[in-house]
Formats: sequence, structure tokens, C-alpha cells
Amino acid sequence: MTRTTRSLGWRVDKWTIDTFRDLCTEEGLRPSQAIERFMELANQKNSVVDLLHAAEEGLDNIGDAKEAKARVLLDWLEKKTFWLPSETGKNVYIPRVLLDMLGTIQDEKLRNKIEDSLIRTY
Repeated sequence: MTRTTRSLGWRVDKWTIDTFRDLCTEEGLRPSQAIERFMELANQKNSVVDLLHAAEEGLDNIGDAKEAKARVLLDWLEKKTFWLPSETGKNVYIPRVLLDMLGTIQDEKLRNKIEDSLIRTY
């Protein structure tokens, strides 16, 4: 089945869209990919409200998941792996991802390990 695309002209708060774009870039996605995936999931569940509710309930797990991702990336960096393939086909520079994540890591020991590793790398 061939799917056609449609351009959307929505107005979104500047901070919201800028922050969202930064998050997508950090995670190797185009913003339109993330929005389209959200729409697909809502269509599968046949409810936007239910999907939003499930996402809000899962927010507590995001911090844990982000820290788990940071630990994996830190391990790769310490093994001299500097590039991570992304869904867009472009490689993502692991030190940059870890640097961008630093402010969001709640675990102080992990944050310090990341900081030390980044300083040693450069």
C-alpha cells in the first residue's frame, strides 16, 4: 500500500517546539517521525485521550530509562565507541548525547561518572 504524506501548518508554542526539536535531534529522530508515531499509536488504540493517559502514567519510568540509556552509552564511550547509529541513518556522537543528558540525570554518582568520562575523553 502506497501512503501519501500531507503537510501540516499547525501553530505551536515556540519553547515547546524548540525543546521538542532538540529532544528529537538528541535521540536521532526527525520531529515529524515522533509526531507521526504518536498519531499511529493513537489510531491503533482508537483514542488520543487513552494514549495521553498511558504516556502520563509512564513518565515516572522515563527517568529510569534515560539513566539506563546513559549507563549503556557511558560503557560504550569507555570502550572507545564514539558513534551510535540512529533511525534517521545518520550517526549520533555519543559524547554529545551524554553531555546533553547530563542535566537530566538524577543519580549523582552516574552524573559524576559521565562528567569524568567526558573530561577524560577530551
